[in-house]
Amino acid sequence: QSTPWQAKNVTADVYTDINATDNRDIKPDETNREQLQKMCWHKYRYFPGLLSSIEDKADLITGKGFSFYSTNAKIQAVIDDVFYSQRNLLFERIGEWPRRMLAEGELFLLNIIDTEGNTTTRVVEPDKITGAEESSGLITDPEDVTKTLFYRYDKGNGNHVLIPSEEIIYNPSLEIKLKDNPHYDANKTAWAKNADPAFKEFGGYYKYIIHWKNLSGISKIRRDTPTLRAVIEWANLYENSIKWGLDYKKAQSSYAVVLEFQDTPAGKFAYNIWASMSEDEKKATGLSGALTPGSRIFLRPGVKMDIKSPNLSKGSGENLDLLNMVGAGARTPQDLMQGQSSGATYASLKMSRNPFTISIENLQEKFKNFLLYRYFRTIFYCKSVITPSFPTLFKKKVVAEVEKGEPTFTYMMVEPVRLVEISMPQIKLTEDEGVVRTMLGSKHMGLNSIGMSKKSMAETLGFDDYNRQKRERLLEEEEYGEDTVLADAEAQQEGQSNKTGAEPVKKPKSNGSA
Repeated sequence: QSTPWQAKNVTADVYTDINATDNRDIKPDETNREQLQKMCWHKYRYFPGLLSSIEDKADLITGKGFSFYSTNAKIQAVIDDVFYSQRNLLFERIGEWPRRMLAEGELFLLNIIDTEGNTTTRVVEPDKITGAEESSGLITDPEDVTKTLFYRYDKGNGNHVLIPSEEIIYNPSLEIKLKDNPHYDANKTAWAKNADPAFKEFGGYYKYIIHWKNLSGISKIRRDTPTLRAVIEWANLYENSIKWGLDYKKAQSSYAVVLEFQDTPAGKFAYNIWASMSEDEKKATGLSGALTPGSRIFLRPGVKMDIKSPNLSKGSGENLDLLNMVGAGARTPQDLMQGQSSGATYASLKMSRNPFTISIENLQEKFKNFLLYRYFRTIFYCKSVITPSFPTLFKKKVVAEVEKGEPTFTYMMVEPVRLVEISMPQIKLTEDEGVVRTMLGSKHMGLNSIGMSKKSMAETLGFDDYNRQKRERLLEEEEYGEDTVLADAEAQQEGQSNKTGAEPVKKPKSNGSA
């Protein structure tokens, strides 16, 4: 009798040939892209370390502290509509955007314009954009492969449509360039068109796609493969290692029962009796049935019972190296991947924060640029075309020149997106009192005394929404009155002492003794 102990290994070794292809002209980064994206999405959802890593990074981009703001009321009204309207609910859905980018390597946003110039946004799964040029799902400008003009959207059941990019929204005449492109079919664009005159300036299109793929920094790559591709192999090896360890533990409680008829007269007699018994009679003895702890077995003379367990080499902590490889590919410190410090010193953890902080700051900046100059720029443009009361350009006050310390101001006309500020969550994972003292000073004025912008100092301290905070302060003072608290508490205390005529407390002189 034996109990199976070896657990079934359900982790397929799909990573061993992820770049295999018979076409040597295809760039390695574009090989098996759809399969890689699905694998990476699955790993993100089910591998705890990667789930923790991506969730933490995404929350440090769109979590608490993330917001849009403009000092112009008209621009702010459009932002509020996009961000808070019931049809968009972007304030809760925007968190999916960095998660898609970090897990799948790219983000597709389908935008729908209504006759009032308002925009509704939905996320399109990457595997829905497929086929066309090099099976990338992209139809590009024949004179500039980095500029996508249309996306081939798979609707299922063998049907597909062509949806324009924002390039067509800005310049519909670019569509003429595709008349000789075998992947372009004007009939397939009807799904994205609307006959309403409001969309005439857009070539009749009221749907378009914005594609974010710039994490790699290589614009010529048609479709980015996920950055998680670097961790798939190591994550699979780590899972296999953990499962082997679980198998080892299962083996300790597994056994095989061996019954031996000894080579003695009594043993031979017992064997002859056993051989002459029917199956039901054998079962009734309890020797051939399942045994449980505490079972009683009565043996005839000449019969010996032995219980054997498998003898395996003991598992070790070497699989931690595999997890470190996963963490390196995901660019996340070990303790954040594991949820514990695991013996790491405070100094080593503190040193790991600077690269992690820089990585998050870079992600925030890339996401901010995408939101401002790809997403909102197009939304504002569509709004201004359809709604004349929303201008294409707005006034922005700037310093024209400074002469003898006296500034002169002027106004310049800028796109509305230039009057939008995006506040990002603070990512100061360690306190740095020295930076605060340098900026604000203790007894002195700090960098403010040499003319450094208060807005720049606020950003250095982790507050991106300085203009919003100043305006909210004005609203508070309008409602509650102006605060009279002095900035320097020590100076205030000294002022109170002088006002009452009290002598300042003097420290006793040291006599040099201990």
